[in-house]
Amino acid sequence: MKYWKNVLTACIVAGLGLGLTACGEKESKEEKSIGSTLDDAAEAVGDAAEEGAEKAKTLVAGMEQKMCPVSGHDIDKESFIEYKGQKVYFCCDDCVATFKEKPAEFAKKLPQFGGKETPGVGEGS
Repeated sequence: MKYWKNVLTACIVAGLGLGLTACGEKESKEEKSIGSTLDDAAEAVGDAAEEGAEKAKTLVAGMEQKMCPVSGHDIDKESFIEYKGQKVYFCCDDCVATFKEKPAEFAKKLPQFGGKETPGVGEGS
């Protein structure tokens, strides 16, 4: 009887051990699946962020100021001031002085403030 009790106990312990091992493997597979899903999601977010950054660069490039807001002539990158945190370029220093008299009026013509440039149309034309 003692023999069978020991055999039965050994079988129960072995069965529990195998059951726990199988549970551990199942958890491991689920963890791998979750980890893979998280990696895929992180990659998708990274791709979307890169795509958004490229679109933003394209928009900013399209908004680059090319004309003096006062005269409508081509800008000189050496002649500029800071206005509301943005660089505003001019064709000459005389236009800088004119801009400073009515900055809000001229800023409406600038792409960096949502305006549209018009060549050769300005006070100094």
